[in-house]
Amino acid sequence: MNTSSTITKMYILFISTLCNVFLFVSRTSCTNDSEKSTNTFYDGVPKILAEFVLDDNTYFTHLTYDKKRNLLYAGATNRIFQLDMDNIKLIHEVKTGPKLDSPQCHTGGCSQDDIETYEANNHNKILIYNDVGDTLIACGSVYQGACQIYYLNGRFPDSSKYIEVALAANDEFSSTYAFIGPSKYQAWKKEDILYVGTTFTNVGDYRHDVPAISSRKLDDLDYAEFSIQQSNINIDVKYRDHFLVNYMYGFNSSEYAYFVVVQKKSHLADEAGFVTRLARICVNDPNYDSYTEVTISCLVDGEDYNIVRDAKITQAGTKLSQDLGLKKDDFVLVAVFSPSKEITNEPQNNSAMCIYSLIEIEEIFNENIHSCFNGSIKDRNLGYISGTINDGKCPNVGSIGNIFSFCQVGLKISGVTPIVSRSLFVFQNESVTSVTTANTGPHTLAFLGTNDGWIKKVLLSGSAAGEYEKIEVDPGTKILTDTMIAPRNDFLYVLSTKKIIKISIEHCSTFLNCSSCLESRDPFCGWCSLEKRCTVRSACQKDTSTSRWLSISTGQQCIDFENVSPDNIPINQMATVNLIIRTLPELPYNAKYKCVFGNSTPIDANVTNEGLICRTPPISKRPSISVSSDHILVPLSVRSSETNKDFVSRNFAFYDCSRHETCVNCLRSRWGCNWCVYDNKCVYKTSSCRNSGNISNSESMCPHFKKKSRTILLPNKVPKEIKLEIENLPRPQSAHTGFLCTVNIEGAHMVLPARVESNKYVVCEKTPDT
Repeated sequence: MNTSSTITKMYILFISTLCNVFLFVSRTSCTNDSEKSTNTFYDGVPKILAEFVLDDNTYFTHLTYDKKRNLLYAGATNRIFQLDMDNIKLIHEVKTGPKLDSPQCHTGGCSQDDIETYEANNHNKILIYNDVGDTLIACGSVYQGACQIYYLNGRFPDSSKYIEVALAANDEFSSTYAFIGPSKYQAWKKEDILYVGTTFTNVGDYRHDVPAISSRKLDDLDYAEFSIQQSNINIDVKYRDHFLVNYMYGFNSSEYAYFVVVQKKSHLADEAGFVTRLARICVNDPNYDSYTEVTISCLVDGEDYNIVRDAKITQAGTKLSQDLGLKKDDFVLVAVFSPSKEITNEPQNNSAMCIYSLIEIEEIFNENIHSCFNGSIKDRNLGYISGTINDGKCPNVGSIGNIFSFCQVGLKISGVTPIVSRSLFVFQNESVTSVTTANTGPHTLAFLGTNDGWIKKVLLSGSAAGEYEKIEVDPGTKILTDTMIAPRNDFLYVLSTKKIIKISIEHCSTFLNCSSCLESRDPFCGWCSLEKRCTVRSACQKDTSTSRWLSISTGQQCIDFENVSPDNIPINQMATVNLIIRTLPELPYNAKYKCVFGNSTPIDANVTNEGLICRTPPISKRPSISVSSDHILVPLSVRSSETNKDFVSRNFAFYDCSRHETCVNCLRSRWGCNWCVYDNKCVYKTSSCRNSGNISNSESMCPHFKKKSRTILLPNKVPKEIKLEIENLPRPQSAHTGFLCTVNIEGAHMVLPARVESNKYVVCEKTPDT
């Protein structure tokens, strides 16, 4: 044995109980484990529900929807497809080309032997479903842009009629836009007609017969009015070859039919560059005398993004109406623009979105018309349109008398005051090629297609406005303007040049908790609180009840505990727990809330103004605390008897102070334990101590060795007393016999009598000669 021994452990026993003088720290943590946020990210790769792919060097141009049969029709080079809407499976296919044709041939074909014909691809230019007549109108680039009307009440495409009318552009790339809208050409009759805008191609001798804009009957595509009056308008023959107008979109609003066009700033050579304009005709004007144009401008930091890429008219939802100062359900025009490359009409690779209210559009049109009629301007400035009124001069002030409606007088005016909007969103280095709009709840949103195959989901209104998701659907391929939303707002049908792709409009189920559901900013998604899942509103039971379906539109926060009091109790104690819960949903009659502590039987809860109160489970039903711990955490959940699901949860602690055997560990526990000095035990209630006057509730009050700067050494085989200075040494009580020392020397355990000196020293008797 060494000449000295180190006392490796020493205990001081007060009364007949040991107090460990070495401070062993057990760091026990009991974190608040309320429902943890699971970061669920959508990785940009959508789940493609279905797709239809062109497998050759042709491409799609149009997509339309047959609402009566729930079918899709797609127009492509040389073909028209009838597709099932659920899985985009091919039902029927019509071969529309190639055709033996020549630009010199009439719509009825070539009868002259000296005209050389060739196999010409037939590019679909118009594809429109007419729900009133239950027909499909399809026009291509061959035969001067002639059309076929398919009657859908029979087997498609068996019943159809060829229409020998030159209507669409007769080349691959020149624009044609058509839409169905109302006409009131006779006071006693209102009927739908086809409005068509066609770019002049100058390919062949017959193109001068094709008007720039015209109104057509839906049954035979003849002019809606062609007697004394003619429902069309033409670019003047002097400018037709070089003043080309691209027709990008068209729509009806109130008493007007509109076309969104891109054209040169001027038909004269003195002003270069291109501009986007709105062209307007009154729907009760069979002679197009009311034709008027106004420039529409989208500004980005003062720069005019002058080339419109696509536009859609939609009703503004509640929040967008508030943002724009409109009435709910007022119509707006949502358009995407790009700046042009120098003075061409080729767009740059930047984009912006602007929104225009139809009320403002009509006001600016009227302001421009007033400027002509009140003498503010002298010229109508529409010299490139055939059939000018009053030689293009504005009327003398007062010469016409009172005008009750501008649709009743000749206009043909090019307005000088533009319709201006500042960009709502800007997309740097992104070429946006299509816009599709939708409303859900109070929100208005847009699905933007890009030139390289992405769909951008953009919320247009409210504090959360902005892009909230971007999905790659057809890499490297242009998304076309006929991308559409299913009638029930549940699917998006994306049209690219090579594919038709069906994707879900939302993916709420991928968000696994409330916070990720609301943080997604997807207006279709909300947290179905009592079912504890992220859903569309229609999938949540009793979604109109308070706090049952939480979304960005409700402005509510996720349901959660604001406070649980108490959130821990001794393992052998009963208590009433007060749960303060944020946005607790209302329950239907006879339904109850229940508190669930771990695996114990659910306990009925009582509803308070702030949440719930409930009793803790019986002591006999509580889980056991492991031997190595002083507590056990159980999930405290709230369950609805209606759904039988726990919809909010956090941890609750049952603890046992008696697991601590030393004063220091007792008082370092987080449970507010107390140390009974003379009982030498750790308790929760101080009343459990035999002498309430000697209770430690602060670590500094624990009896402990005063630290020495050097180790205590004992001589080998020489009996010697051990003198230790003790802080907070308790005074022995009348029934106590004194103190004992326990000493461990190299594994040998000894209990030695001890005495107290000067009320602060404990002197252990001499150790035996060992």
